[in-house]
Amino acid sequence: MSTRGFPVTAQRRAARRAQAEVRQAEYDKLSIQDKLDRLPADRCNRQRTKLMAQVQKLADKKEKERAANEAAAIAKAAKAEAADKKNKK
Repeated sequence: MSTRGFPVTAQRRAARRAQAEVRQAEYDKLSIQDKLDRLPADRCNRQRTKLMAQVQKLADKKEKERAANEAAAIAKAAKAEAADKKNKK
């Protein structure tokens, strides 16, 4: 890029960049569902697909954690039951 030009252009570019950084910081603070809610219904299909994949990934992760917790609880209950049977003999 040429160093020649109007200084006003550089100032405008800097101002636009600063505004964009503020907007990006606000957007980054939103939850995935909030980001989905902000998208227009008839456009942004690629972004919508990405966000939906993230939602699905989080749901799958929570489901795996829940299943692992249930399995641990069942194993703990079975172990306690076996210990009770052993103590009764």
